[in-house]
Amino acid sequence: MDLRCNLCPRRCGAVRGEDISGGFCRSPLLPRIARAAPHYGEEPCIAGRNGTGAVFFTGCNLRCVFCQNIDISRGEGGRTVTVSPVSAFP
Repeated sequence: MDLRCNLCPRRCGAVRGEDISGGFCRSPLLPRIARAAPHYGEEPCIAGRNGTGAVFFTGCNLRCVFCQNIDISRGEGGRTVTVSPVSAFP
């Protein structure tokens, strides 16, 4: 299955497939996760005693000037994950 990408505001129209990456973010069809781990750096009212979860995706196309995760977010590494459809109405 291939998809013409229009998910972000850039609407680059890149063809995305399981083994095809392209467009501005160079991402394939399925998302890639570089890291998923507990995170303890947030305010106590958010993190509590056990911390929060942090998931770092690769293939970000925003190019934020103050990005703290350029090596991860702009990279092409990470593991591909599958996505299960979620129904809002059971």
